[in-house]
Amino acid sequence: MTKTWQRLGPVAWGGSVLSIQTNVPGDTWAATGGGLLARGEDGWRPVSGGPAQVGLVAAPGVNWWVAGLNGGLASTLNSGRTWWEPFLDNIDEPLTCFAASPSWAIDRVMLAGTAGGGILKTIDGGRRWLGANFGLQDYTVLALAPATDWSRREVIFAGTLDGVYRSSGGGRAWKHVGMAGLPVQALAASADFDQSGVVLAGSEGAGLFRTTDGGQTWEPAGDALGREVSINALARMTAPDIEVFIAATDNGDMWRSEDLGVSWTRTYENGEPVLTLAVTPDGKQIWAGASERGALASHDLGLTWMPDETLCAWGFRRLLGQDDGAVLAWSPTGGVWRSADGGASWERIAAGSHYEPIYAYLAVGDGGALEARTEALVLRNGDRELAVLEAGDAPVVMLAADGKRSAIFAADVYTNLFRSSDQGLTWAEVESPWAGQQLLTLVVADEGAVPVAATHDADSGAVTVWRHAGGAWESWLARPAGWAGAAVVPLTGETSALIAGEVWSHRDDAGWQQATLPEDAGTVVALAQNGDAQCLIAGRAVLRKTQTGEWEAFAVSDEAANPVDLLIQADGSVLLLDAAGTIWKLEA
Repeated sequence: MTKTWQRLGPVAWGGSVLSIQTNVPGDTWAATGGGLLARGEDGWRPVSGGPAQVGLVAAPGVNWWVAGLNGGLASTLNSGRTWWEPFLDNIDEPLTCFAASPSWAIDRVMLAGTAGGGILKTIDGGRRWLGANFGLQDYTVLALAPATDWSRREVIFAGTLDGVYRSSGGGRAWKHVGMAGLPVQALAASADFDQSGVVLAGSEGAGLFRTTDGGQTWEPAGDALGREVSINALARMTAPDIEVFIAATDNGDMWRSEDLGVSWTRTYENGEPVLTLAVTPDGKQIWAGASERGALASHDLGLTWMPDETLCAWGFRRLLGQDDGAVLAWSPTGGVWRSADGGASWERIAAGSHYEPIYAYLAVGDGGALEARTEALVLRNGDRELAVLEAGDAPVVMLAADGKRSAIFAADVYTNLFRSSDQGLTWAEVESPWAGQQLLTLVVADEGAVPVAATHDADSGAVTVWRHAGGAWESWLARPAGWAGAAVVPLTGETSALIAGEVWSHRDDAGWQQATLPEDAGTVVALAQNGDAQCLIAGRAVLRKTQTGEWEAFAVSDEAANPVDLLIQADGSVLLLDAAGTIWKLEA
């Protein structure tokens, strides 16, 4: 009988949603801590291509605009199958916000704010973006909001680190109109701005402000929200005989106003920041993106909110097996989840967040665990925690230990190496020969507690595998430029290891050899071993080594996102983790 993958479901729904939008055809995309995701009939799927670490999405028509957290802008007309990059007027700063002309379908005008490069504007549908900064004094732009239909006046407002700017010519020239000294990170204008002159402005740490004269004067508004709250997002919805404003706060609340921002009612609260709001083009639904709770939707003009429990935006990276048979799933922004039933159900045992990620995790004796966080390496046991290695400006990003935890190694972001021989209580720095290189992976062999590391030289592109034996480091294997990555798994004590990248090698008693994989195997991205059983991920297939030494391939289900890690369980079954945080099982 042909073995097939069984879908066990996502580890956990939720996660950090930085930006969410719906285009005219009704497709919804989200920039999340787990990457760029698109919503379909069966839930959310990862979208490949585009900028790395997406932080912003926009959809003024049928196409998508996607911006990276570290810069870059790309567009796609076919749901991510192909991408193109526009001209950005030599601006390298990350984009922070988009605002399309209310007549986008006709004039093809859109503006974008940047984190230090001012405002960009396109008049040709996005092929070229040129600076539109005349009169602008603060070039960190956090929010943009058109105020009229632009058929008579092209009024648009910009929120900066130093208050609000207004343009009456669609961004051709700007004038500072108030709130000097306050970071303004959210804006929304009334639908009848020409008559009411109402615009709402949300600040960072100083609450909500309101103008009724088109921006000439601003007054504090929405006292119910609090005068020291940060307003992360504002949105306007309209229906027959009603106009509704929604405000999302860093406290995790969402507020609703039916009187142009004079009075407010709280309609949602959970204590975790709500980061973004987006009204669908048809005006019938509003999406909210949260730092922990993923995506929420409202179909009644913001009166009630329902989480989308099909969204897993944590960005899971690793599966870890435990001595008691449990399985751990780790995400930097989400934390660590534990499954005691082979991946069918999960319990969160260590919480991370977008603001306080867990860079590495290692279980130690008596139920304790080491958690590498921004400020320190923390030894935790139940509710008790102890900072055992202060991070300073170099947080620990890797942890490795032998099976008995007699030797634990920690590496920080600068590749400094530390060792503990008392299960993480005290640490001593260990000299290493790879100064200035990137540490790709670090493992410890059970026999002799020998550390093995792989490093990448950015100048030459070479990868070197190092082993610490006899009191000194030795170069164990060197590969020339061309490796995309590396992974190391000790097989038989300190004498044998598997290396994965664009080249696959293994070591046996005869020395290092290049393993023979099927001709159509893709790049090896992860590997696992349990006793004599060995598996690896190569492209969209899992290869499992048979008793005869050959490799048998099991194609990953078409319904799965790109696979990122795997684990061989004690009964020989294989658990696979995909980029959407879903667990798949292949029986032994």
